[in-house]
Amino acid sequence: MPRRVKIAVVGCGWVALTDYFPALSGRHLSESVELTAVCDVAEARARQVAEQYGAAEVWSDYDEMLRRTNAEAIVLLTPIPLHFRQGLAAIESGRPTYIQKTMTVTYDQARQLIEAADKRGVLLCASPGQMLDPAHREAKRLIDEGAVGRPYYARGQGSHPGHENVETYGIDPTWYYRPGGGPVMDVAVYPLHSLTGLLGSVKKVTALSGVVEPDRTYQGRPIDVQMDDSTLLLLDFGGNVFAEVNGTYCQVARNTPQVEIYCRSGVLQLGGWSRPSVPLEVHGQVGGGKGWYRPDRLARPIKHTVHDLVHFAECVRDGARPIHSAGHAAHVIEVIEKGYLAARSGQAQSVGSTF
Repeated sequence: MPRRVKIAVVGCGWVALTDYFPALSGRHLSESVELTAVCDVAEARARQVAEQYGAAEVWSDYDEMLRRTNAEAIVLLTPIPLHFRQGLAAIESGRPTYIQKTMTVTYDQARQLIEAADKRGVLLCASPGQMLDPAHREAKRLIDEGAVGRPYYARGQGSHPGHENVETYGIDPTWYYRPGGGPVMDVAVYPLHSLTGLLGSVKKVTALSGVVEPDRTYQGRPIDVQMDDSTLLLLDFGGNVFAEVNGTYCQVARNTPQVEIYCRSGVLQLGGWSRPSVPLEVHGQVGGGKGWYRPDRLARPIKHTVHDLVHFAECVRDGARPIHSAGHAAHVIEVIEKGYLAARSGQAQSVGSTF
């Protein structure tokens, strides 16, 4: 059995309680990591989680944890506005660091983290690892080999009803409506990572963005909506290849794939978490055939968030180059940042980064 990486999980919020901690008893994650420490400002919650999942250390002070923990790697599952300071501190402690999406609020912060990690020789990974998904990798192969012809345009779904309308284990979700939150960084980040992973770097972005529903409540209390809850991004990949991506907290239901790529002789549909039963569906003249077909054995073996963490542990243990790289995450953050700027200014914005 390969060596397990000793991790400290920082943040015991909704994502941690829904995805990460329950997976510790599953084969894939239990073979990859050892939960050594749990850290949360709500100490009682951290202690309860540590007792339930067998962590030896409980911390409520993040900086003290970095000074004293026996964990060799840091896993940040905290709200997005905290990622920069906490990520920088983890890197400065010399520990490999995994950051849940979105890596930072601004592109400048993302660059600073990458530069600090490079300077210290520290592994830095950031979710979402869309290109870890077997369906994404097969779609990438079909595109690269020209099996469906040249890509023409694409669509990405990054919306849901809003966090006040889903089960959050009683944890206040209203930070999603403050600066650093919002549906683009929270949800549209997935199709943005998918499309850039499949089509390459974005060259230019424009957008429409605003607040559609200002009168939101959580547990009967009004939410101070400070972030746009509805954004449409238009991406230019160069060579007249375009894509549209939505990011809203206004979508009460849907029955469409997360990503669609329309090519000269076919269309690729990636179900994502909106249609997990159909990871990849292809229509067109592919492999001598014509019509719809679904490649076999392309479902993720585990949930996407857990897959990200397993790959991070493998990179820490084996020295492998991460697929969910900080450079890819930084590029997507610049696209998001320039998208909001385009919406405010009414002018398309150039994107300078690549990955």
